[in-house]
Amino acid sequence: MFPSYVSKLRLQVNFSIFSGPFGNWFFGAGDTNFQMGDQRNGLKWVHSYISKFNGDNENITLGGASAGARSVMNHMTHSDSFGYFKNALTIGPPGIPYWKKSEVETIFGRIEGAIAQGNAQLGGCAGQLGWKTCLQMLPVADFAGLAGLVGPLYSQYAVENSKITQARVVKQK
Repeated sequence: MFPSYVSKLRLQVNFSIFSGPFGNWFFGAGDTNFQMGDQRNGLKWVHSYISKFNGDNENITLGGASAGARSVMNHMTHSDSFGYFKNALTIGPPGIPYWKKSEVETIFGRIEGAIAQGNAQLGGCAGQLGWKTCLQMLPVADFAGLAGLVGPLYSQYAVENSKITQARVVKQK
């Protein structure tokens, strides 16, 4: 079936999480970071079913670059992820800083304010039922449209508070 020099094949499984800016939404302590939970569910699935593809669930390696490297580091240090992988590989620096709870509350307060200003009905709903409930009731297209509000506010706060740096290209003579 395979040439004699092939002693072992590697099986690569990729899963992507497309939760966008709401993947790490902060609804309060213990009710946040759904992206990490989705990734862990992907890990559980791979661990449970990789043997069906002749993979070894005792020799799973996580890998990620940039923000993916940060996710790998999160799983390496979170006990709920232990047991679903054996090795880890990070490529490039995970250049996304961790935020303090007070910073998270500030930035999401700005985001929620901008959403409420852009959609008074949603803002009123959130005031009565909470953001999580109201966001879950939105049609997918409306929910996706909110992403345009989130990115600029997040980036502005991050730059203002030295959470990310801006690079300038300088021409050399």
